[in-house]
Amino acid sequence: MQITANIDAALTHDATPNLARFWLGSTGITQTTQLQSQLSFTIAIPSGSGPFSFRAQLLNDETPTTKFTIPLWVDRATGTMVEQNPDLSISGDTSLPPQIQTGASSLFGFTITNLGPGLAENIQTNITIPSGLQPLSTATTFGAIQLNNNNLRLSINQLASDESVSFSLTTTNLSAQGTITTTAVVSSTTTDPVQSNNTASITGSFLGSPTPTPTPTPTPTPSPTPSPSVTIQSLPTKLATASTRSVLAEGSLARAVLIIPENTALQDAYGQPDQNGLWPTTLGGFQVKVGTIITSIVAITRIQDVPATYAIDFLVPDHAGTGNQIPVTISHNQVTSPWTTTASIQLTAPAFWSISGAANGPLLILDADLMTAIDPNTPIPADNTHRLLLFVSGIKKLVAQNTLTIHVTCESGHQGPLVHDFAATLSSLPSIQQIVIRIPDDLAGCGRTRFTITDQQDSEVFLLIQ
Repeated sequence: MQITANIDAALTHDATPNLARFWLGSTGITQTTQLQSQLSFTIAIPSGSGPFSFRAQLLNDETPTTKFTIPLWVDRATGTMVEQNPDLSISGDTSLPPQIQTGASSLFGFTITNLGPGLAENIQTNITIPSGLQPLSTATTFGAIQLNNNNLRLSINQLASDESVSFSLTTTNLSAQGTITTTAVVSSTTTDPVQSNNTASITGSFLGSPTPTPTPTPTPTPSPTPSPSVTIQSLPTKLATASTRSVLAEGSLARAVLIIPENTALQDAYGQPDQNGLWPTTLGGFQVKVGTIITSIVAITRIQDVPATYAIDFLVPDHAGTGNQIPVTISHNQVTSPWTTTASIQLTAPAFWSISGAANGPLLILDADLMTAIDPNTPIPADNTHRLLLFVSGIKKLVAQNTLTIHVTCESGHQGPLVHDFAATLSSLPSIQQIVIRIPDDLAGCGRTRFTITDQQDSEVFLLIQ
C-alpha cells in the first residue's frame, strides 16, 4: 500500500519532531525521516479481513510530540478509503436521592461515548431543564456548554472511536413537585445508524416546602462517622502500614472491606459490563454510593470466614469530587442499616499492578504483541525492540491530559524518565490504564529496576533488566 502523508511543518512543538509513527490497526510502524511537508512510502497491508484503521503521530526520539490523528479506515482488498459510521451512546452517571426538598440541590451527570468504529463530528447534547429547577453550575471534560434559560447545550467538535466525554449539571429545586424526569439527547451531523442509545434520563421525586413545625434548637447532621465494620482501600492494594492505603483517585478502582452480620447469607458475585460497556450498579444485593453518586460494582468476594468479611470492589466515579472527607455509603437489601465511612479522593493516585495484584513486588507485564505473560524472574533485554504492556490505576486524568511521565531507578541508583509508546484507559474496565513501553539501550545492565509515576506514594514495583 502506497502512503502519502502531508505534514504541516509550520506548526510549533515543545520538541522538534524527527519521527513519524503510523499505526495499521493495533500495529505501530515507525518511519525515520527528517520530516518534510510530504512523506511517501510503501507498507504491506496487514493480514486479516474487513477494513482496518490507520493513524499517525509525530515523535521526537520516541517521545510523542502530538496526539494520534483520528483513525482513517482502509478497504483491505483495494487499499482505498472507506467511510465508517460512528455509534454515539449516552448514559446517566448519577441517581437522585429518594426525595428532593425545596431549596435542595441535585446533580445530573451523563457520559457520551463513541462506540465506533467511525468518527463522530459536530456533536450536540441537549437537555431541557424541567420547570421549577434552577441551573446552578455545569462541568464537562471536553467541549463547551451553553445555558439559555432552562436549556442546556453541550457542543463537541468530534469524538473518535472509544473516546468519551462526561458532563454534569447541578440545579436547585425552586418549586418543582412530583416525579420529574430530566432527559439528555445526543446527536451529530455524522450518520449514526443506532439511535436507540442516543437518549438517557434521570428521574427524581421533588417535594414542595414542608409545613413548618416548631422544634427545639436544631442539631446539625454530622458527617458520616467511619464504622469499625467497614474500611476503604485503593486497588492495587498497598501494604497495611502505608499511610496512603486508603487514598483513592477519581476514575480508579477501590475496595470496601465489610464485616457482615452472621445471620446474613451471601454469595460471591462477579459483575460484567453490558453491551454499552457499563458495569452494574447493584451486585449481589449491594449498592455503593460515593458522595451522591451511585457507582458501578465489579465483584463481591468473601475474604475471611470469622468474622464474615467481604470485599466489595467498585469504580470510583470520574466526578466523585476531591477531598479528605468524601462520604461513602454501602447498602445491602438484606441488611437494615447501611455501612458508612469517608474516603480521601484525589485527582490522581498512581500505582502499578504487580503480579500479586498489589502495588508492591515484581511488575505485571505482558508481551504487547503476543499478549502473553512474561516471567518476572526472567531479565528483559534492553534492546529497544520488545514492546511490553504494563497496567496502572489512578492515572486516568494523566492519560486523558497526555501528561503521563514514567521514571525508572536502576540498581546502581541511576535515574531517568522512560518514554512510553502508548497509554490508554481500558474500555472493558475504565478504572485501569494500559501502557506500552520499550526498554531502551541505555538501560542495559540496569538490574532490579524500580518503576514510578509522578505523585506515586507508598508503592514499589520492579522489573529485571539485563
